[in-house]
Amino acid sequence: MVDKVHAICNYPQPTTPKQLCQFLGLVNFYHRFIPSCAKILSPLHTLLPSTETGDLQWTPDALSSFTNIKNTLTNVTLQFHPVLNAPASHMTDASDLAIGAVLQQLIDGHWQPLSYFSRKLTATECNYSTFDRELLAIYSSTQHFSYFLARLPNPTADATIICDIFTGLPRPLVPVQF
Repeated sequence: MVDKVHAICNYPQPTTPKQLCQFLGLVNFYHRFIPSCAKILSPLHTLLPSTETGDLQWTPDALSSFTNIKNTLTNVTLQFHPVLNAPASHMTDASDLAIGAVLQQLIDGHWQPLSYFSRKLTATECNYSTFDRELLAIYSSTQHFSYFLARLPNPTADATIICDIFTGLPRPLVPVQF
């Protein structure tokens, strides 16, 4: 494990779009264990459309993102496993660029993360109101974590949007239509 963490710490800064795609692929493999992964990676993704060939034009934000995600990956080496009958919850958040959530359990009086979810918002979703982005975060993360949430002994929800996730009925992702 120490060798893998060392390899991440010393990962060289990509100089070509292909190298950056390889790095993003590595990070994407572990994205569910990284809080706010989509938001952290957003500056790196913006480097790709502007470069079809040649060297990448690194911005201070992109360089900060690269360093931040490497540090985050090295710190996420300890993961917790689900404990049967322990209280569980998921917390969500939305920003102007991304949505995210953490699935967690209360163990010995402390919330321990089990998994993370995040994704970048589409251009249309960026135009949603703050309330609608928060609602989208709840909807998307509940759908993402349904494998775990559906197995809770007594799942409850007072919103039809969340109830529909457990029935398996597809819903449109436009918050106004929820």
